[in-house]
Amino acid sequence: MKRMLTTVLLVIAAAHLLPQAAAQDLRRDELILSFALPTEMMFYGSNYYNPYPDLYYSYESRYVDFTPHFFVTGIEYYHFVTERIKLGGSANYYIATEDYYNPVEAEVQGTRYNNIVFLLGQAKYCYKHTDMVQVYSGVGLGATMRLETMKGTRAALKPGFGFEVVPIGVEIGKKFPVYMDIVFGNTVFSYRFGIGYRF
Repeated sequence: MKRMLTTVLLVIAAAHLLPQAAAQDLRRDELILSFALPTEMMFYGSNYYNPYPDLYYSYESRYVDFTPHFFVTGIEYYHFVTERIKLGGSANYYIATEDYYNPVEAEVQGTRYNNIVFLLGQAKYCYKHTDMVQVYSGVGLGATMRLETMKGTRAALKPGFGFEVVPIGVEIGKKFPVYMDIVFGNTVFSYRFGIGYRF
């Protein structure tokens, strides 16, 4: 949390040192490829927001170890409806496994594989918007879909509710910007990085 607060302060300070640009120079559409860092907090600290409570369960004879693989990968699109407000959507995907342990024998009894997709509508407000820099906050609401498979059982497709809150984020660059934001929610709970294309 201290690192996140430090990042927020540095982003705000840097943005206010950069000059404003004329509104007519601004590009109105963005396409972004994003990657979120999977953290332990993302899967265990955000249980309260999880639409799948059975994903993080344990009972007398079992223990569940949930492990993400690679990054949460996403594609985002935005259009500026005003100089400071942009609307769009995002699609994110990641793979994770659940290992089921017997706590007495400490042996894996089985593994469940999860393919998870988030489809969210997005809205962002830019505190600073120039042709080189954007500083913004945002929210996303939508649906999640999890396909789970496990040896010896039938595959199950489970829908759910998805949301995220971006307290602060920054994009730097003109036609091909790079960006970083901080995300809280049941879709992503960490830093998120990406590269975009403005047109």
